[in-house]
Amino acid sequence: MATVNQKRATTAHAGRGGSPPTLQGSQAERARAKLTSKCQVVIPKLIRERLGLRAGDAVLLRAEEGVLVMVPEPKDWATAWRGLGADVWEGVDVKEYIRQLREDREIEPEGH
Repeated sequence: MATVNQKRATTAHAGRGGSPPTLQGSQAERARAKLTSKCQVVIPKLIRERLGLRAGDAVLLRAEEGVLVMVPEPKDWATAWRGLGADVWEGVDVKEYIRQLREDREIEPEGH
């Protein structure tokens, strides 16, 4: 059974075309913020502390299925992306893969 707040959220969001966003995670990870007249948002202290954010830090924003996702921008992209795509190489003999690529690229001279 939906609570009064859930019903209000559903009703309020229905006018914007879609189902209401849900907050997942523990209460400690949830916070409420309001847009100012200049469309600015103050990130609540609890969330800033949890993410280690300080004044002047950059954050990355994206809209994902009607939900705003905000994450701290990595200070070092090389470290943040380390291992990206590693799962693609699981179970692959890299030396054999390279040997096969080189073999496939050999071009036979014309007329042979």
